[in-house]
Amino acid sequence: TPRRWGGCFAPLPGCRIGCSTRAAGRSAGKFRVMHLLNSVSAWRVFRLLLDFVFGHYRRRMKVFRSFGLTPDQSVLDVGCGTGQYAAVTSGRYLGLDFDERYLAAARQHHRRPGIEFHRQDVSTLEQHGEHFDVALLVDLLHHLSDERVTAVLAAVAQRSRRIFVCEQVLEQPRWLGRWLVAHDRGRCTRPRAQLLAMLEQHFAVTQVVPLELMGVSSLCVLGEPRAVASIPPQPPRVP
Repeated sequence: TPRRWGGCFAPLPGCRIGCSTRAAGRSAGKFRVMHLLNSVSAWRVFRLLLDFVFGHYRRRMKVFRSFGLTPDQSVLDVGCGTGQYAAVTSGRYLGLDFDERYLAAARQHHRRPGIEFHRQDVSTLEQHGEHFDVALLVDLLHHLSDERVTAVLAAVAQRSRRIFVCEQVLEQPRWLGRWLVAHDRGRCTRPRAQLLAMLEQHFAVTQVVPLELMGVSSLCVLGEPRAVASIPPQPPRVP
């Protein structure tokens, strides 16, 4: 079972971008910082601070709206953590994560009809036959091996009509961005070209928006499943 860091997936075997070298050089002081951020309460406060100072979530939400996300659409949030993006819709929202501590915090802070948080792998959604207007994969893929990314994207392509991906990239023009990526808990940050190529395996990429957050260069990507025509329309849920 993959370990979780900060509401996301820890790296599995198969990462091609500097996994073992960075791990070997981590100091005890940094480990203590990461251990603190692995606290649900500390991580939530840190995220709120990021949004207050840098607009970490507000700026991404603006990009999501520019991609066509409306408040009535159904949303699948893979690697939802504490549910930071549950407010993107007033309609159906399903957040998936493997860390029950983060899911408990998400359930406590986001309570309304139509919103759910499950400890579940996205590939098992096939058992329920539910489809979504939009799937969110935010700050997730750089925590996953290449093989795991491929599996997640394949599952999401079968369950959603569009995908919104926000990911940091290996190319960082600013020293702060290079430092933060080098010390990120996710050890599979990929070059821009590789990230887009992996997405293109299952999605037709229609928009790419560069976004700098706290000195870190990232990409916000809009894609449509290549088999989108096979996804049936989802009837509206009755409250």
